[in-house]
Amino acid sequence: MSERETLLALEKRFFSKEFCADRERLASAIHDNFMECGKSGLLTGKAETVESLSAEPHDRAITIYNFTCEALGGGCWIAHYVTASDGELFFRTSIWKKDADWQLYFHQASPLHCQIALHEC
Repeated sequence: MSERETLLALEKRFFSKEFCADRERLASAIHDNFMECGKSGLLTGKAETVESLSAEPHDRAITIYNFTCEALGGGCWIAHYVTASDGELFFRTSIWKKDADWQLYFHQASPLHCQIALHEC
């Protein structure tokens, strides 16, 4: 599996109730120094993100479009993509770090208010 396929699959896991309900597995997928600027505009760390995601009552109906990723060096990769949910588009950026396993190091979701060609992944 290519890094692109791996990172796309890792991103999709965070929309799954089954994955997020397992707090231990969820916590191990998020780096201890994790920082997120979510679509709400709030900054959160690992503990708040694990708490929030593990409380999701069901799978989140989110579609990923235009997924790209690039190596940054030092075992780090950056991913950019667009998501659609509830009629809204968001531009998302994640930084992944691979030591023994992949861990999410940073994530940001920003509202997208422009026309863009979407290609589902």
